[in-house]
Amino acid sequence: MDISSKLSSNTEDTVSAFLNVLEQRYGEKFVSYALSYITCGHMGISEIELEDVLSCSDEVLIEVYVYHGPPIPGTIRLPSHLWPMLRAELDQYLVEKVTNDYTLLTWYHKPIEKAISQRYLSDPEKVKMYHKNLSQLYLSPKGLKRTITLTRLRQPITIEDADRQIAQYTDTDKLPVRILFSIVHHLVAMKCSDKDSSYETLKSMTVCNLKYITAIWRKVDLKYMSTLTSNMIDECKAAGIEDDLELCLMLDFYNNYMPSFNGRKYSAEVELDLCVQILGAFSVNPETPSINALIEKSRTLVTSSQRPLLIPTDDCLLFGQDELKWEISDTSVMSDVEEETSLISVVHKSCKLVDTVDINEQLTYTTNTRNKISSVQVSQRRTFVLTDSLVYIQDCSTKVPTKASVKTDALTKDEHLNRALAVSSSSKLFCLGGKDKIAVFEDKSSSNDSLQYKAISSLNLGGVKSTQAILFTTDEKYTISAHTIAAAKNKHVGGIVKWDYETKTTESRLSLPSPILKSCLYLLPDEDKVVCACDHHEVYLVSLKEQKILQKLYSNKMCWLSLSVESCFLTLVLESGEIQVINTADVQTTTFRSANSPLVGCTCSAVSLAFVGNKKGWIECYSLAESQLIKEVHVSSSAITKVRAFSEQLLEVHDSTNEVLVLNIEKMGLPGGKESDKQEVANSLGATTQGVFSSGAGELLVERSGSESASLYSTSDLTRVDLSVSQGFSNLTLCGKTSYIIGEKDNSLGLWDVAKGAEVIPPPLVKELCDSLVPYYAFPTEPVLLFADGGLVTCWNITSGELGTVPYIGANVNMIKSSGRLVVISLRSGSNDSWLVYLLEKTSGKCLVSAEKEEPISDIQCTENSGLFTCNESCYIMTAQEPVAKEVQLSDPVQLISTCGDNYTMVSGGRTVSLVDGSSGSVLVSLAIEAKVSEIVFSTEEYSLISLPLGTIQLIKWQTTHSPASSQLSNKIQTTCSHLAASIDTQKHVLYVYGRLLDESRIFTFDMQNI
Repeated sequence: MDISSKLSSNTEDTVSAFLNVLEQRYGEKFVSYALSYITCGHMGISEIELEDVLSCSDEVLIEVYVYHGPPIPGTIRLPSHLWPMLRAELDQYLVEKVTNDYTLLTWYHKPIEKAISQRYLSDPEKVKMYHKNLSQLYLSPKGLKRTITLTRLRQPITIEDADRQIAQYTDTDKLPVRILFSIVHHLVAMKCSDKDSSYETLKSMTVCNLKYITAIWRKVDLKYMSTLTSNMIDECKAAGIEDDLELCLMLDFYNNYMPSFNGRKYSAEVELDLCVQILGAFSVNPETPSINALIEKSRTLVTSSQRPLLIPTDDCLLFGQDELKWEISDTSVMSDVEEETSLISVVHKSCKLVDTVDINEQLTYTTNTRNKISSVQVSQRRTFVLTDSLVYIQDCSTKVPTKASVKTDALTKDEHLNRALAVSSSSKLFCLGGKDKIAVFEDKSSSNDSLQYKAISSLNLGGVKSTQAILFTTDEKYTISAHTIAAAKNKHVGGIVKWDYETKTTESRLSLPSPILKSCLYLLPDEDKVVCACDHHEVYLVSLKEQKILQKLYSNKMCWLSLSVESCFLTLVLESGEIQVINTADVQTTTFRSANSPLVGCTCSAVSLAFVGNKKGWIECYSLAESQLIKEVHVSSSAITKVRAFSEQLLEVHDSTNEVLVLNIEKMGLPGGKESDKQEVANSLGATTQGVFSSGAGELLVERSGSESASLYSTSDLTRVDLSVSQGFSNLTLCGKTSYIIGEKDNSLGLWDVAKGAEVIPPPLVKELCDSLVPYYAFPTEPVLLFADGGLVTCWNITSGELGTVPYIGANVNMIKSSGRLVVISLRSGSNDSWLVYLLEKTSGKCLVSAEKEEPISDIQCTENSGLFTCNESCYIMTAQEPVAKEVQLSDPVQLISTCGDNYTMVSGGRTVSLVDGSSGSVLVSLAIEAKVSEIVFSTEEYSLISLPLGTIQLIKWQTTHSPASSQLSNKIQTTCSHLAASIDTQKHVLYVYGRLLDESRIFTFDMQNI
């Protein structure tokens, strides 16, 4: 029967008549089940799957086996001729399509599919049964055997454990992509209740199943797990299951820890890293059986591995701390962001390339201009790039972006409009500014496949020397532009113009006492007022309607200015170290003070926070309500050069090495985070902390806030001794293992005897040095202090009282280090403004080697046989055997150095770490690290612990006894904490790491397997 011609007139009746014929010819059960499976299949069903699932449907087999039983004893399948016969009847209404390497059958006509659904799939219980049968098919790794009684035979027979001879769909290592998606599709579609065992199967076979997770990783992308889990939660809620604990925990885990695996291809080693994060994130809980199984599987894989691993001993890793969203290197300071779509465009250091990154989808679109870029903006997933002569436009709505270019001399032949760029919020308009002209261009594109912008209006501005900034109003009817205007006596002033480009009339014009800085024009929400910054460090609030200056908001030297337009908050970073946040609505000012050389800042009103970046690579978070520092996050080993909050969730950060990072504000452990996490951290070490010092011998000295108390922790048994330190002590360190505490007090140096619980009174010579707070060095393992001042290095044994001196030439010492036998000091020469480094013999006072450099000395270290120093991103070694300092030959610029025991030094150069022989200066081992090293937390002759951005740690084992020397690198652990210190118990083979989150502290414990 040909029903194609009748589909439009009476589809339901026609299809019903056709199906009646098929059911009479082949059997009602066989036809209804076969057509229902085709309809319920995930994107269709393959023929082998269809025959398999029909062979597992007892009702169908009972119906078709009427005249004889199965030919092979102990097995039963659908007779092989039945489906081909039915397929021939349906052939013109089915279509084949290839999906994930599978050829699938699905309906060609939608009306037929709808009619079949109304006939066979109107009963929810039957729909659930079909999905259940399909899910069981995919979840039977060893085939399916089930007893069946064929009741329609003349003599009914029962076949015990009848083998259905189905394909093995769930081979452990070869899960096809189609099966991965089909499992979840059918389990979720069953709409199971919380008492149904299939609901537990849903979790245990998918989101809580390590095989499933890694199979998704291999075949698709690990990011899919977060979307999958979120969809499952929504489906379960629709089925009446609210707030399932395991699904919520797994979603939290995927959201917070999976991003650290983005971009990493699957391998057995990376799977172990995932298992380690699972062990650190979860603990065994009777209420989470599926997660318990995931923990056990992860532990089995980790403990059976021969790879060097740091393994958390408990669920010590915190949720909700995924700060880093995206990172790119080698950029300039130019960038723009779009909040709604989470797009960020960043100009490369060459100023000829632009990367536009979709942070949510992790997609990058590159625009190569081949010309120097002067401005970049993003709007409605379009990137606009202004160069000397062209505007490049790229539409990022699809994975294959559309590109176009517009000449900037469209309205004038003698000059390009290349001074300023503004793009409307709809991206339908953009405005260009030249020397004395501005012009508006409109989107005239006929389709999404091509972009075409044409000039529609222009304005000539007499007396204007340059255009500094342009803005569109929210309704896109006006432009507001800032200009530099020629005045009398060769002076220049600033000017602001509001222009209606449609009627080509000027709505308002006003002048300012000095030229407006480039791109320092901000339109407030009421669209009547603007804020602008001028040449002489003046910040004005201006009314466009009244055409006058309403108020001078600030008039002093500043490092940085930014405005949170949505909330009218103006953030100023001052040279004095103060941060001022001005509410332009009522001109109320909130002031903070940072002691860490702040450079840049911004305000995010949605979370009532001000963010400040400093020279040391830290982001400081200040509460606007409480006017105080509430959080510090170490994001770079270099100075922060730009920070901007471009949504409630995301913070854009640039550093001086041309790296751009996007941080997740919600995941930075700020107020509003999980109370349970905060409480867990607080209970780990007790009171709030201010500083930490590791002796390297198994002790951690933790300084309490208020500087009146401290605690000494023994990491070998996690015991704590509370100390009452004299009021006023700060910046505490240990000297002579745990014998003495050294601290700064009232701009002088103080000493505290731990055993006696009393302050130590030094002899007069030492007291004079302490009171002057001259550069000093405290030996961690010996009760010895070194002071450098006035041409002498003074050595004082605190216990015996013995004093000794070593002379040197010069003054203005800024650093001093010693190994016991040698002393290294660096100082600034007053005569020719150069920097000097001396290697001295402590006992004889002999100067072994000296070096002079024109650039500042960044750091110095001292081993048993040499002194090392860094200058201008290079490392130099001084030994008694060489008359001059020798540069250590390293492949990358040097950033950090640290001694490793008595004989070696570890050198970090960005993403490379090297072990240097302290006697010869030769590089013994070099290791490539996946991320930039932020800090060398802890270093001995055998081990080094490095900190990567955002609290991630990695342990290195140096094998110097091998020839040649070698090393082992552990997995990375995301601790999310800052202010790290560490110690190793070599007998127990355990690593202890101290960390801070907010002002609360904890100790992490890791087994060092195979390290």
